[in-house]
Amino acid sequence: MSNLVQKGRYAAVSLLFNGKDVDKDIAPYLMDFTYNDGYSGQGDDITIQLDDRDRKWIKEWVPHDGDEIKADILTYHWDKQGEKLKLPCGKFYLKSFTYGGMPDTITMEASALPVEGNKSKQEQRSKSWEKVQLKTVAAEIAKRAKLSLVYEASSNPSYERLDQTEQTDFEFLLGIAVKEGITLKVSGAKLVLFNEEKFEKAAAAFDIVYGKDDVLSYDFESNSENAAYGSCEVVYTIPKSKKEPAKTVKGIYKLPKAGSLPVLRVNKSVETVAEANRLAKNSLREQNKKAGRARLTLSGHTRYAAGLTVNIKGWGYFDGKYIIEAVNHRISAAAPYTVDLDIRKVLGW
Repeated sequence: MSNLVQKGRYAAVSLLFNGKDVDKDIAPYLMDFTYNDGYSGQGDDITIQLDDRDRKWIKEWVPHDGDEIKADILTYHWDKQGEKLKLPCGKFYLKSFTYGGMPDTITMEASALPVEGNKSKQEQRSKSWEKVQLKTVAAEIAKRAKLSLVYEASSNPSYERLDQTEQTDFEFLLGIAVKEGITLKVSGAKLVLFNEEKFEKAAAAFDIVYGKDDVLSYDFESNSENAAYGSCEVVYTIPKSKKEPAKTVKGIYKLPKAGSLPVLRVNKSVETVAEANRLAKNSLREQNKKAGRARLTLSGHTRYAAGLTVNIKGWGYFDGKYIIEAVNHRISAAAPYTVDLDIRKVLGW
């Protein structure tokens, strides 16, 4: 366990390398640790920077691609004396390490995606599925990526035909998921699919209050180019075939209080009106997410995690309920424990 900042309360990192507790070995050398808790279409990852003044990491302690690293963030006396909190970061696999100097250092980067599964992000492939459900496609892609599938989406859409054409597995699967309003991420050797809308409806986990919470910096933006849309129309013409004439499929989704808000128009492949209506709603959600984003840097805490909702208070116009899309936890030998939050306003529909 590596204690990095100790002023009454302190934060620490605990690491297992290939199942072995290495805290005592690493403690004197740990310079910096970051944990990125990703969200939509992302994977969790960690970065570990070590002082190699004794040149152990470049000799007898040389790591290997694919090494398994389990990481936890621990805090002591953080909110009150005697309190011990733990944030399990998860399981990661070493994907790269870099030596540098002077002074001598080693920086290791590890991902929640096993090394054997990198092809799913790098290798383009072509395949067609007929009369298939999304969960079936996700299960096949998860298996190729050496991941277990956790399917928590409330629906399992069916398709007459799906074509993966010169796309990576993850690129292809993410494209389908976005059209269906389903979020996917890689965490702890798992491919997780879930409904973002369900997460948005969950009660706020806590408040972040201006002047009360330890906010180090913030950035809220209002951008007319990302103005919210009131409705979405999907129009797609299915080309004629030997058996069927050309057919136009239309779908629409309109907000109850759309008023004079602009209309988002989408031309993407759909087969049925039901699919077009789903695409209209989910395209509108994707576009309107851009209208309420912010970034906060705060004093570190184990409570911050992607997917949680929070109440933002004291920023006037920007107050409201937000969802955390990404968190970067950082513990450094030269600075206090901090977190960066990427958040956006929940849509409420």
